[in-house]
Amino acid sequence: MAERFLVSVDLKNLRASADNGFELKSISYLNRVHVTVTPEIHQGASSFLRKYFNHFVTYCDCTALENLDDIISLLNCGATKVFIAYWQLKVIVEDRLLTGQDLSRLIVSFDHSVCEGDPGARAKEHSQQG
Repeated sequence: MAERFLVSVDLKNLRASADNGFELKSISYLNRVHVTVTPEIHQGASSFLRKYFNHFVTYCDCTALENLDDIISLLNCGATKVFIAYWQLKVIVEDRLLTGQDLSRLIVSFDHSVCEGDPGARAKEHSQQG
């Protein structure tokens, strides 16, 4: 089943991707893509989402974004779900930047390299502290 695949698309090298891997048309048959969004390519990611909204279910890794409005704008442009750091989730919830159903579009990403012990237990511990 194609829906089991999540293809990573490098937005910085998107124009050259036909030479180095799958073309976007081929990827569209797999349906789901993952893009990593940094402050430098935020505008390009927004354009990608607007252009390919009907072609892909897009997951954006936004853990490198410090401006939370950039995360909200990606959701508004068509990102299906966004990966965010715990600190980003905390601010989004406390400042009520998203409400209701939109919160279900957030996936908290924990950095295993700085997590001591079992990551699942640490996530549970953080959720109980908040």
